[in-house]
Amino acid sequence: MNYYMRVLITVILVLAIIGIAFLWGFIAKKFEKRYVTLIQSKKGKALIISGAYLI
Repeated sequence: MNYYMRVLITVILVLAIIGIAFLWGFIAKKFEKRYVTLIQSKKGKALIISGAYLI
């Protein structure tokens, strides 16, 4: 049971990260493209890497 809960939480976290990334991309298109996409690429990669290490 504990294993399934861990898998479920991992899937939810991954989906949340993907959802935030898409949302951030949408915001980036609306506002200052260059500046926001620069932050997105650096912080986005950092978030994904830190998330992978936590799992």
